[in-house]
Amino acid sequence: MAPLIDNKWGGGIVDLKLPPLPPYLKGRTGGRFDAWVLDPAVGEEVCLTLLEEPEYARSIGEQSPISLHLKSGVVRTSVGCVAFLLWQVQTPSGETSYYEHPLNAFNEDALKLLLQVGRQAYLKMIVLDCISGDTAAFIEFKNDYKLGDFARFLPSVLANEAAPDFAEVQSALQQEFSVEELIEATV
Repeated sequence: MAPLIDNKWGGGIVDLKLPPLPPYLKGRTGGRFDAWVLDPAVGEEVCLTLLEEPEYARSIGEQSPISLHLKSGVVRTSVGCVAFLLWQVQTPSGETSYYEHPLNAFNEDALKLLLQVGRQAYLKMIVLDCISGDTAAFIEFKNDYKLGDFARFLPSVLANEAAPDFAEVQSALQQEFSVEELIEATV
Protein backbone atom coordinates (compact mmCIF):
# COMPACT_ATOMS: atom_id res chain seq x y z
CA MET A 1 0.00 0.00 0.00
CA ALA A 2 1.31 3.47 -0.91
CA PRO A 3 2.24 5.84 1.90
CA LEU A 4 -0.39 8.36 2.94
CA ILE A 5 -0.29 11.86 1.51
CA ASP A 6 0.91 14.21 4.25
CA ASN A 7 -1.74 16.88 3.94
CA LYS A 8 -1.52 18.26 7.48
CA TRP A 9 -2.48 21.92 7.46
CA GLY A 10 0.59 24.08 7.81
CA GLY A 11 -0.77 27.30 6.40
CA GLY A 12 -1.39 29.14 9.66
CA ILE A 13 -4.66 30.96 10.29
CA VAL A 14 -7.39 29.72 8.01
CA ASP A 15 -9.27 32.27 5.94
CA LEU A 16 -10.91 30.25 3.18
CA LYS A 17 -12.42 32.08 0.26
CA LEU A 18 -14.48 29.39 -1.43
CA PRO A 19 -16.63 29.89 -4.50
CA PRO A 20 -20.28 30.82 -3.87
CA LEU A 21 -22.69 28.00 -3.09
CA PRO A 22 -24.46 26.79 -6.20
CA PRO A 23 -28.20 27.56 -6.12
CA TYR A 24 -29.18 23.90 -5.66
CA LEU A 25 -27.24 23.77 -2.35
CA LYS A 26 -28.50 27.04 -0.83
CA GLY A 27 -30.66 26.32 2.19
CA ARG A 28 -29.84 22.58 2.21
CA THR A 29 -28.03 20.89 5.07
CA GLY A 30 -25.94 17.75 4.93
CA GLY A 31 -22.54 16.31 4.17
CA ARG A 32 -20.63 15.99 0.90
CA PHE A 33 -17.10 15.68 -0.38
CA ASP A 34 -15.45 18.50 -2.28
CA ALA A 35 -11.98 18.57 -3.82
CA TRP A 36 -9.91 21.71 -3.21
CA VAL A 37 -6.33 22.85 -3.50
CA LEU A 38 -5.84 24.38 -0.05
CA ASP A 39 -2.05 24.09 -0.09
CA PRO A 40 -0.25 24.13 -3.45
CA ALA A 41 2.53 21.96 -1.96
CA VAL A 42 -0.05 19.21 -1.28
CA GLY A 43 -2.21 19.66 -4.37
CA GLU A 44 -5.82 18.63 -4.60
CA GLU A 45 -7.31 17.02 -1.53
CA VAL A 46 -10.81 15.93 -0.68
CA CYS A 47 -12.51 17.68 2.22
CA LEU A 48 -15.72 16.88 4.05
CA THR A 49 -18.07 19.81 3.57
CA LEU A 50 -20.93 20.14 6.04
CA LEU A 51 -23.71 22.52 5.12
CA GLU A 52 -25.50 23.75 8.22
CA GLU A 53 -28.02 26.34 9.35
CA PRO A 54 -26.25 29.68 10.04
CA GLU A 55 -26.55 29.73 13.83
CA TYR A 56 -25.43 26.13 14.31
CA ALA A 57 -22.65 26.48 11.73
CA ARG A 58 -21.25 29.43 13.74
CA SER A 59 -21.67 27.44 16.98
CA ILE A 60 -19.53 24.60 15.61
CA GLY A 61 -16.88 27.11 14.56
CA GLU A 62 -16.75 28.66 18.03
CA GLN A 63 -16.23 25.40 19.93
CA SER A 64 -13.15 23.28 20.40
CA PRO A 65 -12.36 20.46 20.37
CA ILE A 66 -14.91 19.01 17.98
CA SER A 67 -14.98 15.26 17.45
CA LEU A 68 -15.95 13.58 14.20
CA HIS A 69 -17.06 9.96 13.97
CA LEU A 70 -18.17 7.90 10.98
CA LYS A 71 -20.46 4.96 10.34
CA SER A 72 -20.32 3.60 6.78
CA GLY A 73 -22.54 0.98 5.28
CA VAL A 74 -24.94 -0.21 2.60
CA VAL A 75 -28.70 -0.56 2.96
CA ARG A 76 -31.43 -1.86 0.69
CA THR A 77 -34.20 0.65 0.03
CA SER A 78 -37.44 0.07 -1.85
CA VAL A 79 -35.72 1.20 -5.08
CA GLY A 80 -32.34 -0.47 -4.65
CA CYS A 81 -29.15 -0.56 -2.62
CA VAL A 82 -27.31 2.57 -1.56
CA ALA A 83 -24.01 3.08 0.22
CA PHE A 84 -23.89 5.75 2.88
CA LEU A 85 -21.63 7.60 5.23
CA LEU A 86 -23.18 8.82 8.46
CA TRP A 87 -21.04 11.55 10.00
CA GLN A 88 -21.45 12.33 13.70
CA VAL A 89 -20.21 15.69 14.96
CA GLN A 90 -19.92 16.17 18.72
CA THR A 91 -19.23 19.51 20.36
CA PRO A 92 -17.75 20.05 23.84
CA SER A 93 -21.10 21.48 24.93
CA GLY A 94 -22.63 18.04 24.35
CA GLU A 95 -24.45 18.73 21.09
CA THR A 96 -24.43 15.85 18.63
CA SER A 97 -25.40 16.21 14.99
CA TYR A 98 -25.66 13.56 12.30
CA TYR A 99 -25.13 14.12 8.60
CA GLU A 100 -26.30 11.55 6.07
CA HIS A 101 -24.00 11.33 3.09
CA PRO A 102 -25.40 8.97 0.44
CA LEU A 103 -22.85 7.61 -2.02
CA ASN A 104 -23.40 6.51 -5.58
CA ALA A 105 -21.26 3.39 -5.24
CA PHE A 106 -22.12 2.40 -8.83
CA ASN A 107 -20.33 5.53 -10.06
CA GLU A 108 -16.60 5.11 -10.69
CA ASP A 109 -15.88 8.78 -9.92
CA ALA A 110 -17.53 8.46 -6.49
CA LEU A 111 -15.36 5.45 -5.69
CA LYS A 112 -12.24 7.32 -6.87
CA LEU A 113 -13.12 10.17 -4.51
CA LEU A 114 -13.36 7.72 -1.59
CA LEU A 115 -10.03 6.19 -2.57
CA GLN A 116 -8.49 9.66 -2.70
CA VAL A 117 -9.77 10.44 0.80
CA GLY A 118 -8.35 7.12 1.97
CA ARG A 119 -4.86 8.14 0.77
CA GLN A 120 -4.85 11.34 2.83
CA ALA A 121 -3.29 11.40 6.31
CA TYR A 122 -5.79 14.07 7.40
CA LEU A 123 -9.41 14.84 6.65
CA LYS A 124 -10.38 18.47 6.72
CA MET A 125 -13.96 19.33 7.65
CA ILE A 126 -15.26 22.62 6.32
CA VAL A 127 -18.53 23.81 7.84
CA LEU A 128 -20.43 26.24 5.64
CA ASP A 129 -23.41 28.45 6.44
CA CYS A 130 -26.02 26.91 4.11
CA ILE A 131 -27.58 30.32 3.38
CA SER A 132 -24.59 32.61 2.80
CA GLY A 133 -21.98 29.98 1.93
CA ASP A 134 -19.58 31.58 4.44
CA THR A 135 -17.01 29.33 6.07
CA ALA A 136 -17.95 28.87 9.72
CA ALA A 137 -15.36 26.25 10.67
CA PHE A 138 -12.26 24.56 9.31
CA ILE A 139 -11.23 21.58 11.42
CA GLU A 140 -8.63 18.94 10.66
CA PHE A 141 -8.85 15.34 11.86
CA LYS A 142 -6.39 12.48 11.70
CA ASN A 143 -7.82 10.34 8.92
CA ASP A 144 -8.69 7.06 10.64
CA TYR A 145 -11.96 6.65 8.72
CA LYS A 146 -10.79 3.84 6.38
CA LEU A 147 -12.69 5.22 3.40
CA GLY A 148 -10.24 3.70 0.92
CA ASP A 149 -11.01 0.26 2.39
CA PHE A 150 -14.73 1.03 2.12
CA ALA A 151 -14.31 2.02 -1.56
CA ARG A 152 -12.49 -1.23 -2.31
CA PHE A 153 -15.18 -3.22 -0.47
CA LEU A 154 -18.23 -1.72 -2.20
CA PRO A 155 -17.89 -3.33 -5.67
CA SER A 156 -17.94 -6.82 -4.19
CA VAL A 157 -20.97 -6.07 -2.00
CA LEU A 158 -22.89 -4.55 -4.91
CA ALA A 159 -21.66 -6.90 -7.66
CA ASN A 160 -25.06 -8.54 -8.17
CA GLU A 161 -27.12 -5.38 -7.74
CA ALA A 162 -28.57 -3.22 -10.47
CA ALA A 163 -27.60 0.44 -10.32
CA PRO A 164 -30.67 2.38 -9.18
CA ASP A 165 -31.48 5.96 -10.15
CA PHE A 166 -29.34 7.82 -7.63
CA ALA A 167 -31.84 10.64 -6.98
CA GLU A 168 -34.54 8.04 -6.27
CA VAL A 169 -32.37 5.96 -3.97
CA GLN A 170 -31.22 9.09 -2.08
CA SER A 171 -34.84 10.06 -1.50
CA ALA A 172 -35.73 6.52 -0.44
CA LEU A 173 -32.81 6.45 2.01
CA GLN A 174 -34.05 9.61 3.72
CA GLN A 175 -37.68 8.47 3.79
CA GLU A 176 -37.14 4.85 4.82
CA PHE A 177 -34.25 4.96 7.29
CA SER A 178 -33.83 6.90 10.49
CA VAL A 179 -30.41 7.86 11.80
CA GLU A 180 -30.80 5.17 14.46
CA GLU A 181 -31.48 2.53 11.80
CA LEU A 182 -28.40 3.59 9.84
CA ILE A 183 -26.28 3.39 12.99
CA GLU A 184 -27.49 -0.19 13.50
CA ALA A 185 -27.24 -1.19 9.82
CA THR A 186 -24.84 -3.98 8.95
CA VAL A 187 -23.45 -4.63 5.50
